[in-house]
Amino acid sequence: MGGLTLLSLVHWARGHYAAFGPFVRYALGVLPNFAAAFAMPLILAGILASGRKGEEVAIGSRRFLAVAAFTCSGLLAWEFLQLAMAPFRFDWDDVAATLLGTLAAWIMHRLLRQR
Repeated sequence: MGGLTLLSLVHWARGHYAAFGPFVRYALGVLPNFAAAFAMPLILAGILASGRKGEEVAIGSRRFLAVAAFTCSGLLAWEFLQLAMAPFRFDWDDVAATLLGTLAAWIMHRLLRQR
C-alpha cells in the first residue's frame, strides 16, 4: 500500500513542482519508478499467495525472487523501449530507481517473512 500511496502522491505533486528546487524535481522524476518497482512484486506475490488455499499464506523467498525478477524485467524493458519511442525519454536514473525499488521490495518481503 505504501508504494501505491507514494505513486499517487508523486502523481499529484508533479502537477505542482514548478516552484520546487532541482532536488525535488529530480526526486519526482525517479520516485514513480522506485514506487512501481517496490509495489508491483509485493502486490503480485500477495495475489499469488491468496490463491493457494490450505498452504502457508506468504510465498517463499525463491518464488518471491522470481516474481520480483519478472516485474523488474518488465519495468526495465519499458524503460529501454523508450529509447526507440520519440515522445518518451530514457533515463539511467530511472533504471537505477527501478533496481533500488526491487531491492527494497525484497528487503520488505524478508522483513515480513520474519514476522
